[in-house]
Amino acid sequence: GGSAGVGGGASDGGRDGGAFDASIDGPAPDGGWRSVLFPVGWLPLDEGGTADGLGRALPDFSYAGYHQGVDAPPIGQGTIVATLSASLGNGVTDATAALQAAITSACASPVPGHRVVFMPAGTYRLRGPTDGGSGAIAVNCSRLVLRGAGPTQTRLLFDDPRLLRNKSVLLLRGSGQGVRDGTPSVLLTQSITPPSRVVTVASTAGFAVGDWVSVRADVTQAFREDHRMGDSGVPQAYWPDGSFFGLIYPRRIVGLNATQVILDAPVRYPVLTRDNARLVKLAGLLEELGLERFAIGMVQHPDLPPNASEQATEADYEVMGTPGYELHTSRAILMDRMHDGWIHDVDTFSPSSNDAGAHVLSMSHVLGDHSFRVTVSECDIGWPQYRGGGGNGYLFHLTGNDHLVRDGRATRGRHNLIINQAVSGNVFLRMTDTTPRYSSDSHRYLAHQNLFDQISLHGSWLQSVNRGKTSTGAGFTSTQHVFWNTSVTSNHLDAFLPDGGACGIESAQWGWGYLIGSSTPTDAGTQLCGFTFTSTQWQLQDQGAPYDYEEGEGRAGLYPPSLYEAQRVRRCVRQSLPCE
Repeated sequence: GGSAGVGGGASDGGRDGGAFDASIDGPAPDGGWRSVLFPVGWLPLDEGGTADGLGRALPDFSYAGYHQGVDAPPIGQGTIVATLSASLGNGVTDATAALQAAITSACASPVPGHRVVFMPAGTYRLRGPTDGGSGAIAVNCSRLVLRGAGPTQTRLLFDDPRLLRNKSVLLLRGSGQGVRDGTPSVLLTQSITPPSRVVTVASTAGFAVGDWVSVRADVTQAFREDHRMGDSGVPQAYWPDGSFFGLIYPRRIVGLNATQVILDAPVRYPVLTRDNARLVKLAGLLEELGLERFAIGMVQHPDLPPNASEQATEADYEVMGTPGYELHTSRAILMDRMHDGWIHDVDTFSPSSNDAGAHVLSMSHVLGDHSFRVTVSECDIGWPQYRGGGGNGYLFHLTGNDHLVRDGRATRGRHNLIINQAVSGNVFLRMTDTTPRYSSDSHRYLAHQNLFDQISLHGSWLQSVNRGKTSTGAGFTSTQHVFWNTSVTSNHLDAFLPDGGACGIESAQWGWGYLIGSSTPTDAGTQLCGFTFTSTQWQLQDQGAPYDYEEGEGRAGLYPPSLYEAQRVRRCVRQSLPCE
């Protein structure tokens, strides 16, 4: 984690994505190079940009994160309205009720703006949940910040591993109408051709400027067949209705007339009336939630030996009575049914009693299905005890839209950086990705237009392929993802290729995918594998022709270094936004 301050003082000054620098759009410096798809003066398609002769064009990722990248999260700011007693931080006393009471008190405080619950230096023991709830500690109000004195000083120690199946240590979740919920809604009268901000309906009655909405479309058999995912022999073998929730775009209304709604950001993929396209009104979501400057550690499950064979325990999550079953999809943090929040400098640590070195039981930082526009910055997390099947061992796990995860480190997860569902607009920026069990990946269903930007790989690799019928009919896991300026320090050891492989990126996306720039300071391989993989497992699947776009393999000096930062600067200047 980063350096830590305390109290309610000024922000630490770092904004998400770096300092605002309008000169970033100039020519490449000496020895550098620019992608032919990102020339000086680049424009997104919805603002006058054009695709090349083969239909290739880079998506616009500049809307990711807190307040769509216009404002920095107010880290270190707000008013302290409750302080946890430092006497509870002895690592022995159960501090669960006291911390929950401090949060409840802060939620009731009439103080305007962000209300802060401060946790002084100490180790605070947490237990539960014992009341049938889903979180040991629950936050269910807006504009609440939970702040510590720094991740090496303020530590939350969870020591009740048998009670956390499908639950969280910290649960920040609203109870309102989420992006996947169904009503109230109105059907679209015209399909949306992306990228577009315009939604056409029979009547906009009941909607107003400022409303939060979700543009939705179902996964139908016609949609599957459009993407060669319709297996006539086994209905819904790919992209099944029960787990693939279709296309979802959470947005805010910025204008409307009698039959059209104007959104605050473009829709990124065709939304067809054929697929029950609709506009859903959201309500009751939490907003402006922050977690800052502390660490979470979880006492290991006593019945899972440190040297247990991971292959032998792979399916234990389905077997009652096993440690894998009791640890299944437990989470350090879950943010859901909320938007515009942040997690800053929140690390994981290994309790001294953990002889296996585990930090967390299964999952760590999870941004859930109904979350959008959250920034996660400078978090160093890793070392889950259980990395079995069914969704365990995921570290930075995104199943929501338009998130920014930047300048952090993920170590030894099953998947360190993972995108799930047909989500879009997410950005991983300057992340250090170290020794996972499997790749960091786009995991299942048609995620689209997500960005892996300046990822540093240490015994890891990035993957976005057709995964066939694995993971509940994952099929094509992506289209139009961009892998930009990847650095490979050491090759991975692929589970299906014991000698290791040189592919820093494996990509077989539906339609076009983009693999641009790779480098290495050592003799490790930096191959951009857009059509051939170190693992033969995915070579047997439909490769989603055309082969994905590759440029600059092994070529250092890609300029600008960050695609997200450059696009954000260009949008702020182009749209005259008061960006920080």
